[in-house]
Amino acid sequence: MLDQDPIIVAEASDDESREQRERFLANYKCLQESEGGGSGARKRVLVVGDGNLSFSLALARLFPNIELVATTLDSRAVLEERYASGEVVRELEALGAEVRDEVDGTALGAALGASFRADLIVFNFPHHPGKGYIQRNRALLLGFLESSAQ
Repeated sequence: MLDQDPIIVAEASDDESREQRERFLANYKCLQESEGGGSGARKRVLVVGDGNLSFSLALARLFPNIELVATTLDSRAVLEERYASGEVVRELEALGAEVRDEVDGTALGAALGASFRADLIVFNFPHHPGKGYIQRNRALLLGFLESSAQ
């Protein structure tokens, strides 16, 4: 969907970035209702599989009135080692987002609690790298869909 990093798109300064920002916003039009006051209720958005949390940060910046829960499969230590994400986590939390690590997208109830509900779930399909993993990718997708339906 995005040709550039989501954070760059969120901060769009040139014409090309602004165009991508508009496409991004069009895809999440339902969240704009929260921005304009609409029904007055904040929308709860769950982001699953956001490896380095840049997508969640872009959402938090673009839609400051949503209740955002950003998740990754990795632990905080791995996030910091792999992506140097400490600053991103701090900014997300400063923007009011909840950051949950070690969340298995195929077992959302176990990770978030059986009573957890969201108005929108964004799944950044974290496929198995390399060729020949189609069965694993299918299993991951099926597991996520079953888990999110509960």
